[in-house]
Amino acid sequence: MTGTPQRTFQVGATFRPYTPADLNACLALFDSNYPPYFHPSEREGYRAFLEDTAAQGEYFVLEHGTEVRPAEESGSMQGAWAG
Repeated sequence: MTGTPQRTFQVGATFRPYTPADLNACLALFDSNYPPYFHPSEREGYRAFLEDTAAQGEYFVLEHGTEVRPAEESGSMQGAWAG
């Protein structure tokens, strides 16, 4: 398929600001994506970003039922914390 990637959202999904309670869910998703998308050495930088109080309110998660996923406008978690 060519063109713009499609994003499908289920009814009841909510974008909301990240809170410290989301840390484990965000790290679990990160862990499930290496390889090929992330290197294990990037995990500590991502964790530090999430633990930084400045990240609260500036980083968003998608919540659907009991499931929480990191969300970023471009569709890539990397752009949010990588230097």
